[in-house]
Amino acid sequence: MPWFKPVVERYIGEACRQLPPQGRPRPAGRNADPIDPNVTACVTFNDLCEGILRWVVDVHPFQIHCQKLSRPIDLFLEGLEKCPAPSFIDNYSSLNVIAGISREVTVRQNGVWLSYITYTNDALFELRNEINVNFKTTVKFDPHDLGEIYVLHPKGI
Repeated sequence: MPWFKPVVERYIGEACRQLPPQGRPRPAGRNADPIDPNVTACVTFNDLCEGILRWVVDVHPFQIHCQKLSRPIDLFLEGLEKCPAPSFIDNYSSLNVIAGISREVTVRQNGVWLSYITYTNDALFELRNEINVNFKTTVKFDPHDLGEIYVLHPKGI
């Protein structure tokens, strides 16, 4: 966004001032000599990557944040306790149920009417007879494969 331009330029300028003098970029002049990193570089790219990785893994997670007054590693572990890591799915139909599009529909005597298609089968017929009236429920479906839908039991069974 254009309104972030001054902030970004200020950050880049401050970052460049913190570099050692031999590592600072030079402004390009009319007769600027090409920079040869094999001669002028003070840190190799591999060492830079290794240093950044070590900082991310060993230093940053254990420093106390000045506003939150807690360490990032503690916040991460607290987040894992609140929301555990997802488990792997056992088959693709489970993935279709999890990632499908949800719609609220009415189950009638002739089945479910969704996107101008009527869906019905024996299990849906038994569910309709068990409840004995028309009922609203949630269905999930894959918009690229309208051959089947997943109907949520209204009583959560």
